[in-house]
Amino acid sequence: MQAFTLDKEQIKDMFMETEKCCSLCGSDLKFDHNIDHIKKEVVEEAKCTACGIRNKKRYFALQ
Repeated sequence: MQAFTLDKEQIKDMFMETEKCCSLCGSDLKFDHNIDHIKKEVVEEAKCTACGIRNKKRYFALQ
């Protein structure tokens, strides 16, 4: 059995593709970022431009 290996660049490319494309139809996602200075966080929301599906909100600490 032959092992399947990926280099760091291939792994990065695969990750970026999953982050920027719709998991349902494969189209590009549109990202919106809202900054809450009181809570010191950024809320990221993604929406597919083709099928309209919305991804889960992601919260990041404002630095």
